[in-house]
Amino acid sequence: MNEINEDEVWKAVVGYEGYYEVSSNGRVRSLDRVIKRVQAGKVVAVPLKGKMLSLREDKDGYLTVNFSNGGIKTTNNRVHRLVALAFIPNPDNKSEVNHINGKKNDNKVVNLCWSTSYENITHSWDKGLRRTKLTLDDVLYIYEFYKPHSKEFNQHALAKKFDIHPRFVRKISKGQIDLNKYIQCL
Repeated sequence: MNEINEDEVWKAVVGYEGYYEVSSNGRVRSLDRVIKRVQAGKVVAVPLKGKMLSLREDKDGYLTVNFSNGGIKTTNNRVHRLVALAFIPNPDNKSEVNHINGKKNDNKVVNLCWSTSYENITHSWDKGLRRTKLTLDDVLYIYEFYKPHSKEFNQHALAKKFDIHPRFVRKISKGQIDLNKYIQCL
């Protein structure tokens, strides 16, 4: 296997104990194991040597890794979630993992924390990571035209139109956010 840093800690991947481990530095490896295969009509035990796994970037810029469950099912997993599940307690049962420095490919445990969706979005705005900001006219448009059961003006349609998270549309329509944080007044 690749060189291991002495400060790097390895823990079992939740749900894949005995097959895969994730490190405090955001690396992933498979473990030595024996699998059963059918060869020439007989079931034989085949030893597999563990190795460091290749990480790939998904369409959203997050690093992912594929796992196989005994060769039957393959799953694609975001590495930052694997690190958080293995290393970071989540007593408030928050649903998302936030990259503290805003870099989606920095999956070290010191750069991750559990957050709510709202906290994660707010953090991305505060760090300037969002691709767009709303003008006052945009906010007024959302506030005036939002209709939850309309195909053209529902939460998802308006979110797509303004390139914002759908929850922001709902919060704008209900006046539940501090608009000064999210509006670029011209």
